[in-house]
Amino acid sequence: MSGKIKKIREQSYLFLILSLAVLVAVAFVLFFSLKSNPIDELLENEQILNVLFVLHDDNKIIASDLLMFYPGTKRSAMFHIPDRTGNIWTSIDRTAPIGDIYLEKGMSVYRKEVEDLFFEKTKNSGNSVRIPFTIEISIDQLTELVDFVGGLRLFIPSPIDIRTEDEIFLLPSGSVRLDADKVYSYLYYSEEDETYFDVQERAQNVVVSLLGTLSEKREKINSKRVMTELSKFMTANIEKKHLKRLLEELSSIDSEKLAPQTISGYTKSVDGIDLLFPYYDGQLIKDSCKVSMQTLVMENEMAFSRTYELEIQNGTTVQGLARNTSILLQGIGYNVLPSKNADRNDYEKTVIIDHIDNKDVVKALGDFINCDNIIVDEIQDNSSGLDSSSKADFTIILGKDFDGRRVN
Repeated sequence: MSGKIKKIREQSYLFLILSLAVLVAVAFVLFFSLKSNPIDELLENEQILNVLFVLHDDNKIIASDLLMFYPGTKRSAMFHIPDRTGNIWTSIDRTAPIGDIYLEKGMSVYRKEVEDLFFEKTKNSGNSVRIPFTIEISIDQLTELVDFVGGLRLFIPSPIDIRTEDEIFLLPSGSVRLDADKVYSYLYYSEEDETYFDVQERAQNVVVSLLGTLSEKREKINSKRVMTELSKFMTANIEKKHLKRLLEELSSIDSEKLAPQTISGYTKSVDGIDLLFPYYDGQLIKDSCKVSMQTLVMENEMAFSRTYELEIQNGTTVQGLARNTSILLQGIGYNVLPSKNADRNDYEKTVIIDHIDNKDVVKALGDFINCDNIIVDEIQDNSSGLDSSSKADFTIILGKDFDGRRVN
């Protein structure tokens, strides 16, 4: 009898062990099958998708752009990061172009420095906003990618015919679709009278065109096979299946409504290199980024459907105040008309004149310079002394309370 009991016990133990093994296996499978998708996680929390793009060759960054996309409104913003952006970078412990960080430390460290450049610190010294996704494309990957999507559409103001001892660069003018070889020429040709920033603008145009191509061919691109092929032409910091999901979201961007911005600042030579140091010790680019993020999530689609024109008038005796403020506001995406003096130079308070009665946009503008003294053009009378005949969407008359950055 005791032998039977022993045998039953052994069978029971074996059954328990097998059951436990099955449970562990099921849990293991569930864990990996239900492992959260970082893109869907952000979408569920209604967060902005921040993606850092880097187009590079073996020894330098060709283009670096921070893309911000809010799926809820389908609106996006892009900031170009010139590789000569200067600062005392903590990761390399010296004043240098930001491109050196990418070359010396790699993408993860570079991404952290870009986060610090664009986003405010919180009390615990972390960034209030993160850049969770990075995409790197080498020049070789770019040529394969361009061929795969059937070329990139770019606007070239005038024909290019440049011949050197080593290369020939020939490009047609107008809005043209360029194959891989022509895109390479577009990125690498150099004219005598062009500046570093002209070259950077061309590089950014390529990134914008890539996004436009994703949108243009969305139906074809969103097939599983095509997405798999696309993901081969880039390197990301997420798994391939998640990269395909990210590309699906980015393919809904309307690149024609995307108004690329860039870091504005002053140039200073350091070790023989002209570096671009962001205005106001970097605070301007943080403020610009904050305004852009606020704009992306606003429900009123028509409010920010185009680029708005500003007129800046100097209502003080401070020389150059209007010109400097023009640079400030161009840096956050406004089109600023030539600045001029106001009708008088003793304005105590800064005033914003809204010529189009757009409450959302004028509030965003007022918040940026901390000005709540807003007048709607339609209700002005001639006794105000303010010019109501401006062709701009908004006029800012700077007063004594404006310190060059904001109203005090």
